[in-house]
Amino acid sequence: LFDAGTGAIPGGKEKDVAIMFADIVNFTHYSENLSPNDLVLQLNEYLGCFSSVIIRNEGTVDKYIGDAVMAYWNAPRDCDDYAFKACKAAIQGLQKLAFLQQKWSRLNKPIFKARVGINTGNVVLGNIGTEQHLSYTVIGDNVNLASRLEGLNKVYDTTIMMSDVTLKGCGDRLVTRPIDLVGVKGKDKKIMVHELLGIAGETSESTINFCLEFKTAFASYVKKDWSVGLSLFQKLASENPDDKLSRIYMDRCREYQKNPPDASWDGGNQFHEK
Repeated sequence: LFDAGTGAIPGGKEKDVAIMFADIVNFTHYSENLSPNDLVLQLNEYLGCFSSVIIRNEGTVDKYIGDAVMAYWNAPRDCDDYAFKACKAAIQGLQKLAFLQQKWSRLNKPIFKARVGINTGNVVLGNIGTEQHLSYTVIGDNVNLASRLEGLNKVYDTTIMMSDVTLKGCGDRLVTRPIDLVGVKGKDKKIMVHELLGIAGETSESTINFCLEFKTAFASYVKKDWSVGLSLFQKLASENPDDKLSRIYMDRCREYQKNPPDASWDGGNQFHEK
């Protein structure tokens, strides 16, 4: 902080940053079935896995919240291309986690899996707290949204959920597919969210083709072409039986074929809980 010209003085300012939350799937189950010592040792391996790639990609590890890692880019030091670097860190974190999972499997340990949420936008950052205890951190709606996106992964069985504004900040350098137009508690407008599946030039041809086919099917859904959308999502689900998102849209297309939505339909989904 001192190197960045920020002393230990209470106060804050606004700045655009990228925010990431990475959380362990079903951590409560592991915490109830591992000894305290084994739990902490394995948790530290997981936290180190994500923290190292965050730092390597010029991010700041803000805090550990139980099993979650919170990080941000473009503070306290300025960081160019911060949205892309956050996305790159998420992909690299999962790649590094895959090696840890192989190790845990060999040692007959539980296999931690992660879910990630990424958002970009204006936040309040600075030294927050009292004279006795200050914490340099970021707060605001965009921080809350990043956390909500991480949590929404469980609804769609996705792994890295990112906001549309984050995707737009990265151009065509990412391999993604649309997830949904979502309304989250505390936000007046719904936002488009996407699943990040890879970095362009570093992702398999099969994954790229899958994303392209999904985008075509999703476009049919948005245009209310339920028959075509259903056929395309059925094909995707047949070829990718573990893909819950394709099955979600199959069900939606079937439902809207039977009960067409009214003129106010925007294709989205409203969530009323955090």
